[in-house]
Amino acid sequence: MKIIGKVFSIFLIVFLYGQRAQSVSPASKVQAVYNTKAFAFDGLSCSPNTIVGGHPYLITNNVLPTSISLHQPTGCLFIGIPRTATGIPATIAYVNTNNYPNNPNPPLRGFPSYQDNYVPGWFGIDHLPSEDFNIYPGAPARAWPTQVTPYGQFRNVYHFTSVLYTYTDIQCNRIFFIDSGTLEYPEGNVVVRRPVLWAFNVNGCNDAALNQAPALKVTVPDSVVNDPTALGLRFDIDVYGNCNEFAVYLTNHKDNRIVVYDNVQRSFWYFVHNTFNPLSDRSFVPNFPALPDPANMGVCGLTLGARTRGNFRNLYYAPASSYSLFGTTTEVLRNRALAPGNPSSPNFSYLGYRGPNTPGAVMVYDEQTQVVFFLHVLTNRLSCWNTRRPVSPNNIATLFSDLTYGVDFLITPDRTLYFMMRNTNANPITNRRQVTSYFYQTYRVNVDDFISGTVCDPRNA
Repeated sequence: MKIIGKVFSIFLIVFLYGQRAQSVSPASKVQAVYNTKAFAFDGLSCSPNTIVGGHPYLITNNVLPTSISLHQPTGCLFIGIPRTATGIPATIAYVNTNNYPNNPNPPLRGFPSYQDNYVPGWFGIDHLPSEDFNIYPGAPARAWPTQVTPYGQFRNVYHFTSVLYTYTDIQCNRIFFIDSGTLEYPEGNVVVRRPVLWAFNVNGCNDAALNQAPALKVTVPDSVVNDPTALGLRFDIDVYGNCNEFAVYLTNHKDNRIVVYDNVQRSFWYFVHNTFNPLSDRSFVPNFPALPDPANMGVCGLTLGARTRGNFRNLYYAPASSYSLFGTTTEVLRNRALAPGNPSSPNFSYLGYRGPNTPGAVMVYDEQTQVVFFLHVLTNRLSCWNTRRPVSPNNIATLFSDLTYGVDFLITPDRTLYFMMRNTNANPITNRRQVTSYFYQTYRVNVDDFISGTVCDPRNA
């Protein structure tokens, strides 16, 4: 009996310890890294109060980032700041995090320079140079004449108009982004040029190292996009060969399309499907519980998953106005002969219902654990799903909930998950006229610690 008692006592201790270990909240493992109530800029071209284009050069309440990406080898953090208001000196900015190890609000710099972020009307310059100026067909009335005059000081400058999202490819040491070419001001859109897909090599994190010729500059053709202001809010890069053999998969939540660019073919094409539309899960979920959605956003989040066969991969996606997850493969998307596809094609499938309070999800896949992380841009939640389990509310774990809205996240080679969230008085978040204050917080956490003990833990799959 004493032996049995001892064995039972040991079992009880181990059980209680295991229960206590599993009861540790994932949120308690998260560390705040950066926070700001007003983004600072270093080395501006002129005083923040200088009037350019009829507005102050810098209006801090208008500087609302929508993306972050980190090139960990150099410590270069890139930030996309769409021009949906005036007073934004750089639509794409960077900071060398190695230079500010203890600064919770390090100053940003224009990428690769502030001059590259000029727009027509600034500093008395009314036009972009002729070789770089395109008027998008069907453009609304512009705030300046359409005549084209080349300006010497603009030679070898790249002219970034408005950038939503940046993506850092560690494998090939490049940063990718889409410039929508449109100033999306509250008073009305100002179309400067067609959208352009850019890539730059990242060999360092200072003005000299970054101010190099682009590795890629491709103008997006009219045939694949109607509204460029939604193009590339999120995208993923699929390097399927050497560093010049890659495909880019871009969402457009206004056109309800997935756009594909294949660098080997040097061509764009797009797909349409019913599952790209807002609230498309109504067709699949009995007694669909979603409330009316004022955002009305189509396909927004996507991420590449596990390899299927050869150099093809799974791809997961979801409309922002959706509570479900959908999937396809790059074997389908890279087949130009299938584009634009049939709205009811079986090549795009419903995977399952994520549960209530899960709209607006952007995604990132962790290849080592086979877990997809969701950051909800319309709510304040970060959750996860192990791809070896069916998609259902029981298999979705909420890992973190803070502030008001999600912004963006990434996973670094050392298995750190960085994510940014924000508070703002604007409601909905897209209403820039209401912004009078905001607060941004950037966090980090070890991926494996974050999901340990949850339904996403590979040991529980």
